[in-house]
Amino acid sequence: MLATGTGLASPVDLTAAGPRAAALTELLALPEPLPLRAAGDGVSDIAGAAARALLDNPDVAAARSRAEQARLGHEAARAALRPRADLRLSSGRGRLESTDPDRLLDREDHGLVMRQPLLDAGAWREAGRQVHLAESARAQAAQVRTQVLLDTANAVLSLAQARIGLHVAEAHEAVLLDLQRQVRDESSPHAAADRDRIAARLANVRTGLSSSRAAVQAALRSVERLTGELPGAVRLSTVPDVREPADDREALAAMRDRNDDLLAARADLRAAEADVAVREARFLPRVELEISHLRSLNAGGLPARFQDTRALAVMTLPLWAGGADLALRRQALARVDEASARLRSVELRLTQELETAYSDLQSGAERYRSIRAELASNARVAEAFRLRSYGPDLPINDVLDAHQRVAQSRTDLVQVVVSVTQTRWRLARLTGGLEAGLLGAHEAGAAAAEAAPATGTPRTGPAE
Repeated sequence: MLATGTGLASPVDLTAAGPRAAALTELLALPEPLPLRAAGDGVSDIAGAAARALLDNPDVAAARSRAEQARLGHEAARAALRPRADLRLSSGRGRLESTDPDRLLDREDHGLVMRQPLLDAGAWREAGRQVHLAESARAQAAQVRTQVLLDTANAVLSLAQARIGLHVAEAHEAVLLDLQRQVRDESSPHAAADRDRIAARLANVRTGLSSSRAAVQAALRSVERLTGELPGAVRLSTVPDVREPADDREALAAMRDRNDDLLAARADLRAAEADVAVREARFLPRVELEISHLRSLNAGGLPARFQDTRALAVMTLPLWAGGADLALRRQALARVDEASARLRSVELRLTQELETAYSDLQSGAERYRSIRAELASNARVAEAFRLRSYGPDLPINDVLDAHQRVAQSRTDLVQVVVSVTQTRWRLARLTGGLEAGLLGAHEAGAAAAEAAPATGTPRTGPAE
């Protein structure tokens, strides 16, 4: 269990958490790739779908734009420390009303002024604050990317799970139809009742088939929404093997070092602390170098030409702003308290999620072992009944129950393997390794495809 503030207390054996999802093809003798009977004609794999989802996802685009805004904000803050030049040009006519209202003279007033900050603590500190805001925006953009990757990978795996469920239900229906053909021509007294029992089971299985087909269509739409493509098949043999930390302590350290939520929260706290320093700089003097050249014609309404070139060191010392600067400083301190509390909340939430992930892996390992044993036993019972011919001594209810248990065990096996795989991905996201795992697998697969084009026909598992 989680010890408060110290992370996970007991190590977790990740190798006991069952096979990867890629093993389902062998475990259940599934076709590879698994056809979806959809309008699409492409073959979808999880790593490739995740890579495509990043290309045109609006959330990723919005996060990228926010990161760019923060970067440009840093550029603007740095620009405040560079020289500034202003050119003022004015020309017209006027008269000096107080002494000679009838005399109209040309007027000109031109000036070129360059200013270079020499001592401006506020501008320096604001540039530092913008650095932290840019770091936070980049971490938030990475968080959005990994969330899109996780959502897409889960969507494709859920699509495969729904399609396997449909495959299992169809195989169950085929077994019942074969049994129904054996009983159809029997005229014994108990055959009529057996036919009714088989028909009832068939009706139940076909109801499940309708639900399974609807689940496949819903999962297809989710994949299409995330990737922009409607696949015609899904490949399970290439499910990426995302690297996991060796143990829970390494996972906790990796989470604290690389988790995007934590990195963003820490950057927000540093930005809030820097904002306090910016507000405090409002009480400090500012010094700048001012170099100017001024030229005027008939200034003050008197015939004269005036030119002035000067270089000045100008110091500005804030004296009183009505208490606004003090209020802004207290506001910044309150933001520091808020950011600090949010950081603690994020740390606690992520640590709890990490503990939950390892607990789910342990539970999945236990469930996988028990379901594998249950499936093997149920399959042996069903096979024993299949080898027997139909007759009065064949307990039809036991036969139907045996096939029902085989179908249920296969469904449970798929569910637990999918759950363990999704938990591993969730763990990889928590520890900052999901994007490298998924996109690395996609790049490796693309390179292998270019180096050695596939030949032959896809392997197909034996019929149920």
